Amino acid sequence: MRYLFFKVIFLIYVGLGLMLSSCVSLVDKGGRQLSSPTPQVAVQKQVMAKKSPAILKLDTLGHTGVIRDIIVTKDKDIISASKDKTIRVWDSLTGKEKRKILGQIGKGNEGGIFAIALSKDNRYLAVGGYLLNVGAKGSVIRIYDYPSGKLVQVLKSHTDVIPDLAFSTDDRYLISAGDSSVKFWETHNWTLKETINVHDTYVYAVLMLNNSKGGYDIYSAAHDNTLALHYFNDKARLVKQFSAPFKLTSLASNGKHIAVSGSSGKQIFIFNRALTQQRIINNETNSGGLAYSPDGKTLVAGAASNPNNINSYNLPDYRKTTSFKQHTNVVGAIAFLDHQTVVSGGGGNNEIFIWDKNSTEVKTKIVGVGQRIVSVGIKDNSLAWGNVWDCNGKNCNNLQTALNLTTFQRQSHLQNFNRLSREDGLYTLTHKTGGDYGDDNAILDIQYKGQHLAKITRDATTGYRHSSYGWMGSFIVSGGG
Repeated sequence: MRYLFFKVIFLIYVGLGLMLSSCVSLVDKGGRQLSSPTPQVAVQKQVMAKKSPAILKLDTLGHTGVIRDIIVTKDKDIISASKDKTIRVWDSLTGKEKRKILGQIGKGNEGGIFAIALSKDNRYLAVGGYLLNVGAKGSVIRIYDYPSGKLVQVLKSHTDVIPDLAFSTDDRYLISAGDSSVKFWETHNWTLKETINVHDTYVYAVLMLNNSKGGYDIYSAAHDNTLALHYFNDKARLVKQFSAPFKLTSLASNGKHIAVSGSSGKQIFIFNRALTQQRIINNETNSGGLAYSPDGKTLVAGAASNPNNINSYNLPDYRKTTSFKQHTNVVGAIAFLDHQTVVSGGGGNNEIFIWDKNSTEVKTKIVGVGQRIVSVGIKDNSLAWGNVWDCNGKNCNNLQTALNLTTFQRQSHLQNFNRLSREDGLYTLTHKTGGDYGDDNAILDIQYKGQHLAKITRDATTGYRHSSYGWMGSFIVSGGG
């Protein structure tokens, strides 16, 4: 029976190809997962453990998790990084994927990518996030030779996840945010140059800019509501701090101005390079990512809450000119393709839009294929599922696709399938609110005689929510996305 369930997952992910970007998970009554539930990319290996098994995942031709960062290369390719543990390179004209860069993956959040940075000469790609430092506490930074995609260095020092990375404007240093510290590394030999400990809690954004004195200005924004400026020549020295009324998460600069925002405050603060406040932009939404246009004349701000508007502000007065409204969820990844064209990643479908900053006209949309699984049924050796909400209850939607588990062929007849039951003798299933985004069905609670036995929590890497679930013999089937 256990072998059969592994075959089911393999066929749903691979045999049905690109129909599904969401997932069906199968676990036993103790809540132990029997197969990886996140559809992603072909076969990857956990690189940090030599004897770890391969993890089979579906390539949906797009991201299946939150897009955390976007970069535009000198050749106008788009690099996107996601919590789904993949880095994808896109042709900005066609919207087609050109290649992937794959690294560490594992269970749960392990391998999720939160930040990428590309050196100005496009030689090195730095990658940070939830990349475990195996055998020690903390996360590592992975350095790739960007043209070949080959891993060339692993930097170890941070004790927690790494949410932001940036190269200095002359490529001499890589600066990283992680835990409550800021670190910068010499790129000629990838050694740690210095660690700055000025913040009380998580640092979320960093910048390192050459200044007119022959040194560098280092900016760091953190969840302690503080924006800090350090001057660095041979040793970093704290110059000035600014205290905001909310947690700070995003930074951007056009060389003259520094923009900073947070995911819980509807304001963007603008400073000069000396950290003297120039103005405050009042926004209708909590701001996500920030980006200046290459000519420094436009600031674009993402969205961290409803309404999910991406606003453009023209300098010098930072007057709002347009609002892009195509995304259906939060957007934290923003970049410019050229002076006129914006690239934004996020939304409910983890899509990337390429659009004109003045007209807001969409030039290209990049999104994976597939649909959320909202209902599941069984009949003999066949499994069926539906992707369309057409009722108000759980697992009552119509079924659209069926699969014979003996022949691994699709079936045309969808009659007489039994919907999954949430009760199996003394065992029951129910859902609870939780997960990364507080979804009301993110947690599947397994109970025995009415008492909690185990739980299965979906997150950004496993489909967010349990949209349909029930017993299939002694196993649990859960569909979501």
